[in-house]
Amino acid sequence: MKWVTTTQILDDLSSENEQVWNEFNSYFYPVIFNFARKTGFSDTDAEDITQQSLLRFLKAFREGKYIKDKGRLKSWLWGIAHNVMLDYRRHLPKERLVKGKTEETSFWDSLEDEHSQMTWNCEWRKMVLSKCLEQIASQVDPKVLRTFELYAFFGRPAEEVAQTLGITANAVYIAKTRVVAKLRELVNQFEQDF
Repeated sequence: MKWVTTTQILDDLSSENEQVWNEFNSYFYPVIFNFARKTGFSDTDAEDITQQSLLRFLKAFREGKYIKDKGRLKSWLWGIAHNVMLDYRRHLPKERLVKGKTEETSFWDSLEDEHSQMTWNCEWRKMVLSKCLEQIASQVDPKVLRTFELYAFFGRPAEEVAQTLGITANAVYIAKTRVVAKLRELVNQFEQDF
């Protein structure tokens, strides 16, 4: 798998290339959709919000309104999604706003507070890690990746992982170190790209 940076995607986004648009969507659609869902919108509303946000982004981007040196893409997309959600809320019928009210904090209660920004940052971080792990999966032996997953993600003891995979405990630690080093490198590259 070829490592595609967001700078490359943005450089190509001005064209009408459907493959570039699909790549862009694979990065940012889940971030906006999950953010909308976690802040109180239904799946259907989150879909609409995500599509509107991405279309607004594309239009503004093609008009030259995004200037990389003046701000981070993460913040710019947050602003677009935030504004789309506010617009969406303004156009919802009043009974629909009240109907979804529960004891839990809703989107409307948290839109302007730091909780919504933390939710956005969390979704963004998940996307970055997911894309970096996809790249790592194409670069390391599957057994090394499985070792890392069992030990680092699932928290299994090194001895158990070693026994399960037929390797030594030392090999578990080495696999974790290699994958973490590569992950750090890719995350730094990804974040510098913005």
